[in-house]
Amino acid sequence: MNHSLKILALCLLPFGQSMAQSSVNQLSHKSLHEDGCITPDSSSTSQHTILNNLRKQVQFLNADNTTFSLEQRMKALNVSAVSIAVIKNNKIDWSSAHGVTTAGTSAKVTCRTVFQAASLSKPIAMMGALKMAEKGVIDLDKNIQSYLTDFQLPQGKQTSDNPVTFRNILNHTSGLNSGGYWGYGQDEAIPSDLDIVKGVTPTNSDPLAVLAPPATQLRYSGAGYTLAEIAMQDIFKQPFESIMKQWIIDPSNMTTADFTQPVNRQKHQSIAHGHQANGITVKGGWRNHPEQAAAGLWTNANDLALFLSEISKGYRGNSAVFSKNVINELFTQEIENHFYGFRTLATGDNLAIAHYGGTQGYRSAMVLDVTTGNGAVVLTNSNDGSLLTGDILRSLAKHYQWPYLNAIFVNRNLIDKSSQQFFIGQYEFKKQNWKIDVIYNEHTNKLSIIFPNKDNYPLTATDKATHHFIHEDTGVEAEFSDSNGNVEITLYGQTGIRVSK
Repeated sequence: MNHSLKILALCLLPFGQSMAQSSVNQLSHKSLHEDGCITPDSSSTSQHTILNNLRKQVQFLNADNTTFSLEQRMKALNVSAVSIAVIKNNKIDWSSAHGVTTAGTSAKVTCRTVFQAASLSKPIAMMGALKMAEKGVIDLDKNIQSYLTDFQLPQGKQTSDNPVTFRNILNHTSGLNSGGYWGYGQDEAIPSDLDIVKGVTPTNSDPLAVLAPPATQLRYSGAGYTLAEIAMQDIFKQPFESIMKQWIIDPSNMTTADFTQPVNRQKHQSIAHGHQANGITVKGGWRNHPEQAAAGLWTNANDLALFLSEISKGYRGNSAVFSKNVINELFTQEIENHFYGFRTLATGDNLAIAHYGGTQGYRSAMVLDVTTGNGAVVLTNSNDGSLLTGDILRSLAKHYQWPYLNAIFVNRNLIDKSSQQFFIGQYEFKKQNWKIDVIYNEHTNKLSIIFPNKDNYPLTATDKATHHFIHEDTGVEAEFSDSNGNVEITLYGQTGIRVSK
């Protein structure tokens, strides 16, 4: 992997030599433990309360609801390691690490243990690009092709008047295909990012294609971020990991965050191994992600919390990393409840955002109340870790009285087997260019949605008349309909049509 030296001299300025010490100084009123965890004097009681009162997303009004300890949920979900950092008023209030790096071993996870951040890589790359735009290094609205030296974007739905640009790549409206990446095993050849966008051997993903007119619809695209990664490398003539280190990681005092692929095992002595939903370790410990901007970051919760706090400080006009202009650009245009890939939790005077990620064996989440400087990061090493991140974030929201991420209260209803089985089949979401499977589980007497990444969401009926269902752990709602001979599902506000049974 990989304009001029003048640009490099102007924009890739050296940063302070005492990065690690600076990071500690930001937390001088806290207790920084040998394992890297941070504990203010008054947090131990709060941590215990939060981590021993976890609840699922959905609470039933007509049934008893159970609370769980972190240990119970980790065991139930086959999560061997979790890293948590809580932000209060733009500083890390406390952080903790739980479990072992690999199931069945005694290697304890610490707050310095690195996890795959998965799609939490994207906001780092995106904010780096917004800084580059502010410095005049890139033009967000210029045809991306003008920055590419070794790749010609195939002709698709783009035109000379409506090209693919940095802006529409970063805000996921480029029209490019999704590029959901599965990674590469330790015993597999690793393609370059150019191989990936071209779709040539040994790549295991589709070649880059512009499937929709740019700037017309939200279409989440990791492939777009891989193209942006290539463009940045062509501009700076440097590897992507070096570019991000100079633009975001070092300025934010992130001491372990690293886009290097494969992961540097000498630098990172403690690595959380990924696990399948059944608790089996991913072969080789993890899969490699040469799609660095989209999914290649290795880091811990503390480092991502430092990054988030700089966004909030920038919103107030007192960040040394992100200027007010960069933050204004970030929040200028909300597109279908998203700001440049960040999901909107609240707007206006209570602006709050979130981002989620998942690779094979890892699930991650980060939340930030931009206006108050409060938030959290949760990293896990399991395909079922998203359920645990949700439990932890809800408990934090309840304890700190955040006005979002609250539980959903509904009634549970019983629907007979034959009525549920009527809706099994594969559903296609043509606009989003993806498919899901709906199956019936005889053991639980429930329908389940199987997503493209193999996540399995069992559904509980809440309204028999409208065929309304909900996923107990996440609150994801699904509603089925049968009209004009077409069986449809409404999911995330989008409609999918059954194409096979």
